[in-house]
Amino acid sequence: SDVYLYRMGGYSCYEIGNEAKDTNYYRQGINMMSEFMKRVDPGKVLSNDYEYMGKLYSRMPGNDSLATYYIEKALETDPNKTELYKEAAIIYQKLKKFDKAVNSLETYIQNTSKVTAADYYLLGLNSYFSARYTKSDSAFALVNELKPDYADAYYWRGNCNAAMDPDYKDTLARYNNERYISLTESQPEKYKKNLIVSYEFLGSFAIQKDDTKAAKLYFNKIVAVDPQNTRAKDILKQLK
Repeated sequence: SDVYLYRMGGYSCYEIGNEAKDTNYYRQGINMMSEFMKRVDPGKVLSNDYEYMGKLYSRMPGNDSLATYYIEKALETDPNKTELYKEAAIIYQKLKKFDKAVNSLETYIQNTSKVTAADYYLLGLNSYFSARYTKSDSAFALVNELKPDYADAYYWRGNCNAAMDPDYKDTLARYNNERYISLTESQPEKYKKNLIVSYEFLGSFAIQKDDTKAAKLYFNKIVAVDPQNTRAKDILKQLK
C-alpha cells in the first residue's frame, strides 16, 4: 500500500544484483521502479530514481537506449551527479555514440578529483573512434604518464599518430608502435591481433623509407605469428 516501498525495492534489487551478479534482481528492480513511477506524483520523482532506473537498464543486455534515457533524465534533474557522466559515457560507447561519450567523459574528468588512468583510456578510445586524433593521443599520453608500461596506450597512440600522418613524415607513430611491440612481443598469442597491426605499420613505414631490410623483418614477423596471412606473404614476394 505504500508506494515508496517500490522505490526502496528497486534500489535494493540493483544493489543486490551487483553483489550477486544476477540479472533476475535487475529485472525485478525495473518492475518495482516502473510501478513506483506509475503510482507516485511525478513531482516527487527524484534524480536518484532516474539514476537507479538507468543503472538497472544498463545491466540488462539490449536496453542501452533506455539506460541512456534515464541517466540523461537524472543529469537533467541534478547536473551535479558527477559519477553519472562516466556511467553515461560507457553506455554511449556501447551505442557507438562516441562524440557523446567524449563530451560526458570530459565533463566527468573536469568535475572529479579522482581521475584514473582508466578514465583517460576511455576518453582516448572514444576520441579515437570519433576521429578526434589529437585529443585521443593526448588522453593516451596521460595514461602512460600514470602507467608507463601500459602497452595498449602506446598501441592506440601509434594508431592516432598514423591517422594524423598518412604520408609517414613523422616518427611518432613508429616510436609508439615500437614501444608497444617491446612490451608485448614476448606474448605473441595474447597480443597477436594488435601486434600484426603494429608490425604492418612498421613494415609499411620501412617501405616508404626505402628500407627493404626492415620491411622484410616486420612482414616476416607477421607470418611468424599468423602463418596464413596472405597479405604479408604477398608483400614479402614483392620485396624480393
